[in-house]
Amino acid sequence: MRKIYFTILTFCALSASAQMVTFTPNDTVVTTMAIPGATDQIEATMTVANPAATTKNIRWTLIEANLQTGWTDLQICDPQHCWVEDTVGSTHSFNLTAGGSGLFKTDFITNCIAGPAKIRIKTWETADSANTVQYITFIYDLSGCATGVADFKADNIRFYPNPVKEELKIIGASGIRNMRADVYNVIGSKVLSKSFENNGASESEIGAEGLDQGVYFVKLYSNNKLIATKKFSKE
Repeated sequence: MRKIYFTILTFCALSASAQMVTFTPNDTVVTTMAIPGATDQIEATMTVANPAATTKNIRWTLIEANLQTGWTDLQICDPQHCWVEDTVGSTHSFNLTAGGSGLFKTDFITNCIAGPAKIRIKTWETADSANTVQYITFIYDLSGCATGVADFKADNIRFYPNPVKEELKIIGASGIRNMRADVYNVIGSKVLSKSFENNGASESEIGAEGLDQGVYFVKLYSNNKLIATKKFSKE
């Protein structure tokens, strides 16, 4: 009787450990869009979740990064870290707590160069005795590039100081109507938002004193249309 009981417990434990992480919306994200501006950051995200009752250590390797020549600042983020200009073959890892989730994200700057791209990543769990591999793929199909006033404003917008301690100042945004600034951390969570209605000031400010140290991205909108994305650091 004791042997049977032990066998059942062992089977249940193996079943629980066999629960693999899941990717949402699925293991492939396709982004098709027109490039809004030369210096705008183009990004795509995917949610990874751990349905198991124990923490999982996930390892991953960049196995393919086919980008257009001239695209810059490729960044790949897992739920805990971000790597800029990561190279094919590099291996990293992160932990997902029981029932926890986070974001995988890829982003880059096109410099107004259109075309397709493919980024492929191999993932696996360090404790998986079966060595099961899951692949996730980010596919981009980018066309055109906005021209005219919007591009001119995006290219002339500057932030200072960078890194910032208290207030991030924006110059070159004078005349942008109904401007809004949304600030995101490196895993894609919005941490701050500020509106500047009918902006006519030569200089605008975003209060950054409440942000933790690290790297952030600010997205500027005019009438809810994205016009620029910039990166800055908080000391």
